[in-house]
Amino acid sequence: MPYKDLREYIDRVDQFGELKRVDGADWDLEIGAIASITSLMDNPPALLFENIKGYPPGWRVYCDVFNGRKRLAEVLNLDPERPAMDWIKIIKERLSSFNGLAPIEVQRAPCQENILTGKDIDLYKIPVPRWFEGDGGRYLGTNDIVITKDPDTGWVNLGTYRVQLHDKNTAGVFSERGKDGRLMMERYWAKGESCPIAVCLGQDPTLWIAGTQHLPFGHSEYEYAGWIKGAPIEFIKGPMTGLPIPASAEIVIEGEVPPPEVEQKMEGPFGEWEGYYASRASLQPVIKVKSILHRNDPILCGLHRVRPHGGFYFNNLFSCAILWQQMEACGIPDIKGIWQMDGGGRMIFVISVRQRYAGHAKRAAHIATGGAGSYGGRFVILVDDDIDPSNTRDVLWAVATRCDPEHDIEILRGGWGANVDPVTIIRGDESSSRAIIDACRPFNRIQDYPPLVSVSPALQERVMQRWRHVFDPL
Repeated sequence: MPYKDLREYIDRVDQFGELKRVDGADWDLEIGAIASITSLMDNPPALLFENIKGYPPGWRVYCDVFNGRKRLAEVLNLDPERPAMDWIKIIKERLSSFNGLAPIEVQRAPCQENILTGKDIDLYKIPVPRWFEGDGGRYLGTNDIVITKDPDTGWVNLGTYRVQLHDKNTAGVFSERGKDGRLMMERYWAKGESCPIAVCLGQDPTLWIAGTQHLPFGHSEYEYAGWIKGAPIEFIKGPMTGLPIPASAEIVIEGEVPPPEVEQKMEGPFGEWEGYYASRASLQPVIKVKSILHRNDPILCGLHRVRPHGGFYFNNLFSCAILWQQMEACGIPDIKGIWQMDGGGRMIFVISVRQRYAGHAKRAAHIATGGAGSYGGRFVILVDDDIDPSNTRDVLWAVATRCDPEHDIEILRGGWGANVDPVTIIRGDESSSRAIIDACRPFNRIQDYPPLVSVSPALQERVMQRWRHVFDPL
């Protein structure tokens, strides 16, 4: 059965042993340090910080929502024992039959248990961490949902943008150019108006998955989240903005973003997902807060990462599944697997292809550079179908033994860059290049390529049966 809200999800994570409770940590650096160190573990725990220094009991911070196979399986209703490629294939199959579930408006909701307006507004009541020592301040929004509405079409967008605490009723919002939320703000500003905005700071995990996906313009992230969950998302209309707010949200701030010429503040730096302080302090739009809604004993969700990673992380799984679907839609047959290489995050895609004709694999790579792998991408590695793209060791072996750098590496220039990309910042150019590394055997010489050294399946089975004890794990 789908979990009801973030709290029930945390209870389930606790039941299958992936939750650790941390008592008495300081919001100033200690929460970020603990969460960052554990995030580098092979199977990092989820963390629930309680009794935070300087704050009354009940206010909590929850970190590492998805960074674990079992808890991600809980959100996506998948078997945690299945291999990586099975997960991606299942998600791709589900996407092919996507049928969104429309959200349901309700009149009363848990997020209305406390509504602060006027002089009662004080963002410092929330135990907002200063995550890293080099950060330019405390960050409310890291694992957040930013809700905006297009002034021309009325379409509501859910995005994920970082939100910095400036003072009691002012926050900064950093949204890169080209992102839907930023485009909506700019449309309001062009009319000389402030943009209504709501920011969820703790929500159903499926909403955050939906908010991080780059859906086509006009598609509803609420419907997408309901489809993932298997149950419609309930919402209320924000008392100040009228925007749809998730009914089970833990903490929500409502307000408006005035045009930059009216007000903006220095924002950043912030330790971003690539592992660098790439986006330096700069003038960015602000949110003038008009209300704070929160549940009793609320939970602030946080996301921290000192290094990018691949593995069983939802963004990896969905990006790969969506890219695979895009390739099939463009008529590319026999894709056998797609993976974001562990340690490279979204910057390194690996595509396994059963080659059918000359140029087959390269077509797949070109679609990857302009499809789901376009934003912030750097490398596309092509491998044959005998290589599991989720096995980093095998991928590097293919690169080392099947790629001739002079002939098999292609550079594409002028791609969609990321403003939090350290290379883009150093070059002073918002665009970035892509490298296609062709580690497939040449199609016209596949039959002539030196044969692999291997142990036949029959011999492998025979020796494993006879000397079973040798193969037991140490």
